[in-house]
Amino acid sequence: MINSFDIKLFRSLFNGREDAFAIRWEKGNKSGYMPSYQFDPHHYRIHKAKGGTLANYADKTLQPLTDEQVKRHLLGEQLIGIYPLLRNNRSHFIAADFDGDNWLNEARKFIKACEAVDLPVYLERSRSGNGGHVW
Repeated sequence: MINSFDIKLFRSLFNGREDAFAIRWEKGNKSGYMPSYQFDPHHYRIHKAKGGTLANYADKTLQPLTDEQVKRHLLGEQLIGIYPLLRNNRSHFIAADFDGDNWLNEARKFIKACEAVDLPVYLERSRSGNGGHVW
């Protein structure tokens, strides 16, 4: 059960843009994140039938990040991504990505450097298991 405290805690830790968020997609053996848009599906189908793509579809707007979207993420119903870089080029958090054979040692060095300046950090194993993220 997800309550308003859980949502507020998540949003305080991952404080990013409010006007946009990303959703995770998977197609075959490929996956990634893309901006979540609001648009009329009927008009988009017409655009696509004429050779258009979502990238060049003009009648779309970014979907704002709401508590309901965060709740669905926390329940595992959808995976979302937060845009940490704000419009004023500031950020409340970062995520550093470490991959390759020496990823764990490199992540540990990064963690030590952050701890040396009292910056709280957390290590997360990446989905693939072949690397990690330091938040």
